[in-house]
Amino acid sequence: MNLSYFDTPTIEKLPTYSFADENRFDAHLSAKDYNVAIFGIEEGLNSLENSGCKDAPNAIRKHLYALQWNFKNLNVCDLGNVRKGNTVKDRIFAVRDIVAELTEQNVVCIVLGGSHDFTVPIFEGLKERSDKLNVSVIDNKIALGRGDNDFNAQSFLYKILEDKYLHRLESIAYQTYFVPEYQKEQLKNYNQFGVRVGIVRSNIQGIEPLLRDSDLVSFNMSAVRQSDAPAYAYANPHGLYGEEACTLSFYAGWSDRVKAFGMFELNPAFDQNDRSASLAAQTVWHFLEGMNGRAGDYPKRDIKGYHQYIVQSQVFDDNMVFYRNETNGRYWLEIPTGNNEKEIFACTWQEYEETKKGKIPETWLKYYKK
Repeated sequence: MNLSYFDTPTIEKLPTYSFADENRFDAHLSAKDYNVAIFGIEEGLNSLENSGCKDAPNAIRKHLYALQWNFKNLNVCDLGNVRKGNTVKDRIFAVRDIVAELTEQNVVCIVLGGSHDFTVPIFEGLKERSDKLNVSVIDNKIALGRGDNDFNAQSFLYKILEDKYLHRLESIAYQTYFVPEYQKEQLKNYNQFGVRVGIVRSNIQGIEPLLRDSDLVSFNMSAVRQSDAPAYAYANPHGLYGEEACTLSFYAGWSDRVKAFGMFELNPAFDQNDRSASLAAQTVWHFLEGMNGRAGDYPKRDIKGYHQYIVQSQVFDDNMVFYRNETNGRYWLEIPTGNNEKEIFACTWQEYEETKKGKIPETWLKYYKK
């Protein structure tokens, strides 16, 4: 890894931490020595009235390093914070190049932001190694701004939605009273989908397949309720609980497809007793816990190697073909997506059971001949 991109993080009064004891954080390791890389982005100029999020990376590290190391399958390297360039664009290009280089070497990126618009250069770094990408954005809004294509932390999704490399995008945990109707229509016009926070909270296990199918998961701390994470300029009383944030991050880490995970918009200036920084650190820890338990599932493993279940549809002419990993109980569904092509989608056990009862699974309804 080209370390000229980075500054070494400076953290005052760093606690004694088990990660250091295990020598997991060493910016001088070569990529062959580690499979996870953490780096920070000290930039918040594009975050509307929340520019203090530039101070988040080291605030999160302080609490992350104090947690226990339980991940025998992982070697983690902290590369530091991305150096400042002459402009924000310089740092954007640097993030793109860093992600591309790490991805080429099969290293998973954990990015500590910084403003949420840095999701775009992470996406661009990933697309250099893939012809189509699935993205999940966990946010209390849908970042489509006012439709004027201005590029900032609340409008950056245009850049991804209009990119030919995007295959699927899921906007997860948005709160309807923050989302104008035209933004939901715009998302539909791009043939992409969103999941309200109430749906996430009522059936969080149903979100696991969305994250399992993702290449990039971008987490905005605004998705967490103020009582659990006050460190945001627009913190509000509703949203995910801290436990739910950690569960979603675990699901993201557990996915054999996720190549990058970003944590954005935490502003230490608004924090209370480091509550938000501590939660963000635990969220990252849960992502690592999920990674530690990866099973080499699809797409790393051929889907034909799983047990196949065929269910006769009572509505469509097509049979519905499910695949199951008998070891961990995960399910996938084969769906016709047009041009006589079929695609494999992660799904839940409940969808399989509902299909046997004659119902149409939600995943099928969303993507059939999309």
